[in-house]
Amino acid sequence: MNELINYLNYIAAIGAPVCIYDDEGCDAFYYGLILCASEEYISSYHISPDGRFDGIGARLTDEIAGINLDPAYAAKYIEKMEKITPRGEYEMLKDVIDPREQVKSILKIALRDHTAVTLRFLGEDLEFADGYVTSIDGDTATLRCVDEFGYEKVDETFSISDVAEIECMSLSLRTLDKLWKINYRR
Repeated sequence: MNELINYLNYIAAIGAPVCIYDDEGCDAFYYGLILCASEEYISSYHISPDGRFDGIGARLTDEIAGINLDPAYAAKYIEKMEKITPRGEYEMLKDVIDPREQVKSILKIALRDHTAVTLRFLGEDLEFADGYVTSIDGDTATLRCVDEFGYEKVDETFSISDVAEIECMSLSLRTLDKLWKINYRR
């Protein structure tokens, strides 16, 4: 595991794009840049297949199956993506994630910018949730849950250490932001 963490942090330091797989037997991956990695989480800057910024996220490191699993394909894909991908948002975000508190760092960004997040929890009744962070207090935070149509449902308080994955500022969450603002005239 330490070898993977060292490699990921090296990739982050040089700003090299990667294809990140979360299932070894699958051809699917997400493309982006590593922001930081620790024994617990890996944070990354996501890029959509058409080269647009697709948010940032953190997920459990042990859920990563590999990086650039098909090196020949990855090299071609990375070359293609480098041609169509601006790096403006990356430059603004590359140093804002604390490697020791990756999930909390992203929650703070979402709270500050009032942007929606998607959370995936470990072993909870509320397995996935979309919404807005309304407060952070130590290891707990509160999320105002929002449905897919941008309407508020309930507030859920959760332990930050129970978060398995977080996404913020993705294309789908930006759609949710638009709907929420229209629904509540904000």
